[in-house]
Amino acid sequence: MKDYISQFISELGKEGFTPKHRKDVVPSTESRLIANEKGKKSLYYSLIIEGDRAYGRFYDCSTGDTGFWHSRGNKDTSADDRKAIEKAREAAIKAEKKAKDERHSRVRDELLPKIKGLPLAEDHPYLERKKVKAWRARLDGDLLVLPLVDVAGQLWSCQTIDVDGEKKYQFEGKKNGCFFPIGWKP
Repeated sequence: MKDYISQFISELGKEGFTPKHRKDVVPSTESRLIANEKGKKSLYYSLIIEGDRAYGRFYDCSTGDTGFWHSRGNKDTSADDRKAIEKAREAAIKAEKKAKDERHSRVRDELLPKIKGLPLAEDHPYLERKKVKAWRARLDGDLLVLPLVDVAGQLWSCQTIDVDGEKKYQFEGKKNGCFFPIGWKP
């Protein structure tokens, strides 16, 4: 059997992502790689090994780019194999989207009661430095919490800002299409 995991790791390396350990790439699971220590660049990937062939799919969270890898490349691939590859790719895309939507929904369901329970921010060192109002921002200890909603007003995630101005998004929370509206009431 060929070493499909090493081949896939090599392909991920071309995209600027290299797992720390080979054992981090587990076939038939969706996994996340972080390219730098601050998590500013990350990638979700999945690898499927079926007998004498393997398929890999990855999604770059910072750019939205997707990639697809096949162990046989494009040479010596029959029409039936190309159809099977495309079918597997479409199934992987659908499964990836479903898993992502489920993660976003789980984060949303966990965040709403937490954010509602936080006190409104009256002041915060970050707001004072920026000379802006708190609006409906919340406080969680020393963290300023900004609820992120979609155009329908549905809470999906949050962004936290510490006293030094370092900003972080909620892990696995939805960001695309979300914003902090002025005066939003959870």
